[in-house]
Amino acid sequence: MLRQPSLQNLAWFVLFSCGCVQSGGRVDPPAILTGQIMGTYYRVTIAENLPPPKLDHLATFVEGKLTRINHLMSTYRDDSEISRFNRFESSEWFDVSSETAFVVSKALEIYEASNGRFDITVSPLVELWGFGKDKERDKPPSHVEIEKALESIGSHHLHVRLEPPAIRKAIPTLEIDLSAIAKGFAVDLVSKELRAKGVTSYLVDIGGEIRAGGAKAADRPWKVAIESPVSNGETVKTLPLVGRSLATSGSYRNFFESQGNLYSHTIDPKTGYPVDHATVSVSVIAKDCLVADAWATAFMIFSAEESLDLADRLKIAVFLIQSDDTGLTELQSKQFARLTNNVP
Repeated sequence: MLRQPSLQNLAWFVLFSCGCVQSGGRVDPPAILTGQIMGTYYRVTIAENLPPPKLDHLATFVEGKLTRINHLMSTYRDDSEISRFNRFESSEWFDVSSETAFVVSKALEIYEASNGRFDITVSPLVELWGFGKDKERDKPPSHVEIEKALESIGSHHLHVRLEPPAIRKAIPTLEIDLSAIAKGFAVDLVSKELRAKGVTSYLVDIGGEIRAGGAKAADRPWKVAIESPVSNGETVKTLPLVGRSLATSGSYRNFFESQGNLYSHTIDPKTGYPVDHATVSVSVIAKDCLVADAWATAFMIFSAEESLDLADRLKIAVFLIQSDDTGLTELQSKQFARLTNNVP
């Protein structure tokens, strides 16, 4: 699997009733292809009347594509490209697939644009704080331990080329983890392949990272809802999704407590410490799910003021939920308001 399920990318989106597919005088329910991959679920909803043989072919095809991405990018597979690169201590170029090189290149772009807040090399800190795959903690690490881990972190030590595809590290201890961007990439890949096979009305959902194509029925857009991060099943906002993607990150459930202090699993790669602010959920709308996935993680690290300032400068559609003793507060960037509320 790509990564064990964590609440950073839980499905806080609820797919509204898909309606039905009109087929002549007959009304058919949408087709749903579903399964488990990357440590979570996938669900592909197709609002078109397709014959069973084609649906069977699509089901096999989708699962094959997702399995390949998992085999390339999983840190839980010792034989994956990422795991082998992480064990590779040379500064020479390391050959990878075109898919891995592409995802790493996008990750580096967002690393630069986010001033280092989105960093795929942060896993030593995640492990140190007890939020990785190895062990949990009941008290924070020492300052010395954190400073030591920071020596092995920084995407500026990582380089990529697309042709021929390869990546290389400038320091031997550098490791990468694509879990905050790979599911978004997988959503984009499945969407692209569906369109190539003539399917135009679909919703692809991998662990809550979503991309919509076409309409669900009779020119009505797909609709998703952002749920409250502190109230099970309560809807905060309903969104039409037309030819775009939606991703959410959050931090309010995955934490540990020590001496009265709560330590979130969202680690700031610049400081080495968990974030300590009121933002508990970030949702991002973008054309590509890979972009939405990565920025949802990055904006969880910034304060709300910093997030909105950066989002407005870069014209990113972001929706924030903050929680304090008075309840929930919703904030949105100008681009989010334009896309969802028809603001000019």
